[in-house]
Formats: sequence, structure tokens, C-alpha cells
Amino acid sequence: MLQKSILQEELDSFNLPIGPWQITTPPPAITSSGNYQKSPTDPVNIQLIKGVKFQRITFDEPTSENMSINPSQKGYPTKDAWRIIKPNNKAGSALGVNLNLDQPISIFITVAWKPGPAMPEPGTGVKDNFSITVNGKEIPPMSKRAGSYTCKIPANYFKADNNEILIQGNMLIASISAMSYFKSLQAKSYWKVVAQETLGQGAEYSRAHTVETGVLSSVSETKAFAASVGIKVSAKEDAIFAELTEELSVGFTFTKTLQSQVTHSMKEATTTTHTIKTVAGMKSATFQIWMLCFEYVVEGSNLQAALDVNVNPIQVNVYQEPLT
Repeated sequence: MLQKSILQEELDSFNLPIGPWQITTPPPAITSSGNYQKSPTDPVNIQLIKGVKFQRITFDEPTSENMSINPSQKGYPTKDAWRIIKPNNKAGSALGVNLNLDQPISIFITVAWKPGPAMPEPGTGVKDNFSITVNGKEIPPMSKRAGSYTCKIPANYFKADNNEILIQGNMLIASISAMSYFKSLQAKSYWKVVAQETLGQGAEYSRAHTVETGVLSSVSETKAFAASVGIKVSAKEDAIFAELTEELSVGFTFTKTLQSQVTHSMKEATTTTHTIKTVAGMKSATFQIWMLCFEYVVEGSNLQAALDVNVNPIQVNVYQEPLT
């Protein structure tokens, strides 16, 4: 673990890069002997993800706030729907939808549809099925039946800016709807004390501490948060944590390497050792060992998490009291 004793001038210019974030709020300084600072500190906002509110596009209104029909990929127009015909193993038309996002998040897409007419040419093998692809990647269906098709498109299918959704099949489409599961998702950072003590003149502190990383919230709190971002809580716990990692890491644009380090896995414990001394010529040394944590807040639910043990920034604040 990274362990560092912070001087006051370093606190004044504190800047800790963690993935896409710059953590500029340090743990509070100790200003006098025995003057322990409050733990945990108040959470500080570091990034906000805005959700996509429910919206629908129809044949008569092919645009909305975030969605629009891609003119180059329009299906054949009929009286009240888009008609798309795609014979098996042959080229066919597709209904293209543009979806503009500020950042990658999971989106629920619903297609109101009914089976399309058979191709007039015999032997084309037309079937009443269809597919959805996002930026070239096909989406496994959640449910598929005439009248309504709904699927959750994970965050890693999307990118910031414009995304192309293609619908192909033998079908008539009345409307397409899109929405995210949440209105907003806020990431925050805060500091939590691992240990604190005041040492006398000439004293030395050297001790091992157990530090918890991963998701710090209880199982019930974790499941409530997962449900708030559209994750099925009926799944096994390890599957829930895997989806949480995907949702939060991709949504907050962590690199693949940091996805495993900024973990949202089950809670783990590790041991870290710290050595602190009262400097020669000083009366006492008051210290606090701080650990960086994160909080994610969505519509009344929150999730507490800490970094992987290999990158967890452990910061040590020490106040050396001079002899008088």
C-alpha cells in the first residue's frame, strides 16, 4: 500500500489521481497535540452521471431529446409504422436509431412491434425474428414476444456522444422507447481513519492494522443499491458484484486496468503496517492514518466502497508538538 506522511504545504496543494478523477480534498490536518479530526470526513462530490429520462419515438415523431432516426438506415414507411424486411442470409433494410449520451450508462430499450409480412418472392425463408445491435455489437434479448421486446443494454456497449442502434428483422415497428434506470448517479469521495494516537517524547509506533476494501456496505444495502441501478437482485451475490463493477467502472470511464483496482467486489480484509516516531527535539507526535473511500448515491440508495489493496492510498497526517 501507498503510505505517505503529509506536510501542511502538501495538504494545501493536494492532488491525487485515481482513474478519471482528481481527488483534491485531502484528509484534514492535525493542528495541535491530541487534536484528532472527525472520521469519516464529509463526502465530496467528484462526478455526476445524468440518466436518460423515458422517451419514445414513433413513425410520426422520429426524434426526441436524446433519440432520433438515422436517415440512412430508415425502414420502409407504411401507414403507421416502419416496415423492416430482412430475409435469412440476405441483405435487408434496418431501422437505425441514434442515441446521444453524455457518458456510457445502461439503457433499457423497448420496441413495440408485430411480425412483418412475408416477402413476395418464394423461398426467401423469412421468419418473424429480429436482432438489435449497438455500435456493431448484438444484444442478447431479455424478453421477446409480439407486441413488446425489451432488453437492457449494458453500459459497456455505449460510448459518450452518439451511439448507433440498428434493428433488423421481418417486422413492423410502431415505436421505440429508451430510458436509464436512474435519474442521476453521484460519485463521492471521503476519508476514514484507520488508526490514531498521540506519542510521547522519543516514542515510536509500529503496528499492523486490518483494512477492509471492496464494497463496505451491508449485503442488504448493496442489493438495494443494485436494484436502484437496474441490476437483478435475484441473482447470486458474485453476479451482482460483477454487474456493479461493470456499471460503475464503465459509467465513470475507468480503464480496464482500474476496473479491477477500483473494485466493487465483496468485502475483503488485508493487513498494513505503519511506523511513526516522535521526532528528536519534539515533545509529542499526534497522528491519524487515513484511508480513501468512495460513496455512490442514486435515488435514495448509496454504496460505500474502498480501493483494491494494491492501490489504496493510505495517507498519514502527523503533528509534531515542539518543546516549550
